[in-house]
Amino acid sequence: MAAQPSPSTEAIQPTRERLFYSLCEAAELEHTLMCTYLYAAFSLKCEGEGLSPAEADAVSRWRRSILNVAIDEMGHLAAVWNITSALGGVPYFGRDNFPLNVGRMPAGIVVKLAPFNPDTLQHFIYLERPHDSDEPEGNGFAPERIYSRGSMMPLLTPMPIDYETVGTFYDTLGRNLRCFTETIGEKAAFCGEPGLQLSPAEVDLNGVDRVICSKTALAAFDAIIVQGEGAPKHATDSHFARFCAIRQEFLKLREANPAFTPASLLLGELVYRDGDLDGAISTYERALKFAPGNPDITARLATWRTEADVQSKFMARPTNGAWTSFRDARAANWPPPTIRS
Repeated sequence: MAAQPSPSTEAIQPTRERLFYSLCEAAELEHTLMCTYLYAAFSLKCEGEGLSPAEADAVSRWRRSILNVAIDEMGHLAAVWNITSALGGVPYFGRDNFPLNVGRMPAGIVVKLAPFNPDTLQHFIYLERPHDSDEPEGNGFAPERIYSRGSMMPLLTPMPIDYETVGTFYDTLGRNLRCFTETIGEKAAFCGEPGLQLSPAEVDLNGVDRVICSKTALAAFDAIIVQGEGAPKHATDSHFARFCAIRQEFLKLREANPAFTPASLLLGELVYRDGDLDGAISTYERALKFAPGNPDITARLATWRTEADVQSKFMARPTNGAWTSFRDARAANWPPPTIRS
């Protein structure tokens, strides 16, 4: 059953520019999803890190499975690049820093780096779910705020569109591409040089074939949906099915050993950057809740708190009453001064 179209896209006539805009978002989405899967896979423990033989074997298989999903996302990214090139565009390589800023994706598509745990796994299942699935989002992945993207009004420049699932997004892209091709014709639509695309001769990735017409372009979109985002529930080897299988095995191992922790707690959720000490402290405080009294986490948390205290003392600026501490500066979005010897 095809996904239902977004109301904000039905009244807008697809143009080459609008297709490029959506394909750039598709490329960024595949790129960021790939990074989140790699981050979670690399957070998993190895043999000898407090796992029983059965647990170590399971975690090793999960790591391979998640890495294979990430590799599939690389193939999806390359397929999106080929479609872009076939339409006469330039492949898009950019992405935002993590966590993605509000508005880069629909409100329901939250993308940030987090270590493997039950909530992160449920988040992956939610991202890869079929459009008719009732799987909930993982705890801690709620959007910062609810908003809508797109417009029913015709505009001079493209606008991002809303979609409930990634599969719905690709379904909409496919319909828009089909409409665009029917309007101007195959030859005019696919004006790009095929030799500039990736093919199996250059990369060994599933789904990476040259796009020369609407049939091959739509086949690439369908392959992305069936293999990963938005695959039907009965698809046994889809990303959705693989993550569900990991969840089922995890619950069995956790039932046998309530203390089973497959990932390193020292690799916290990456929510801080640019010297954001408050974010670092918050990360290790959450980790300590999962492992009370853990000496490594306790020591690192103490280090972050000490650095925050030092910066609060030496970076205070009591002049003009603007702000008086490092934390006040962060709250005001004011860059702290440079310490000079």
